Amino acid sequence: MQVQVNKVMSYQGPAVQYRGDDGWPAMVCVPVLIAIGCDGQMFQLPNRMRYEDNGDGEFYPAFDFSLCRAQEMESEILGRGYIVADHWVAVSEEEMREYNRGAYGS
Repeated sequence: MQVQVNKVMSYQGPAVQYRGDDGWPAMVCVPVLIAIGCDGQMFQLPNRMRYEDNGDGEFYPAFDFSLCRAQEMESEILGRGYIVADHWVAVSEEEMREYNRGAYGS
């Protein structure tokens, strides 16, 4: 289903805490891509964190898309004027506020 959008935002989102290879706590910020439909409905494109091997047996956190890619997608979406809602998750403003607080809580 196509949803007409009038606003798209990409930004460096909340911090995600994890334990690094050395056992010490670490964190990484999650890139976020939000689209707001002409009817006011808000959608977020899921961006999962996974660990990838760098070839030396060390693992590092990686995402489905980087902040740079999120900014490129923002321009592409604004250019065509719609998103395919099947790939996005409907969210509310309150859910996004909670999500953006991330590791800091309320």
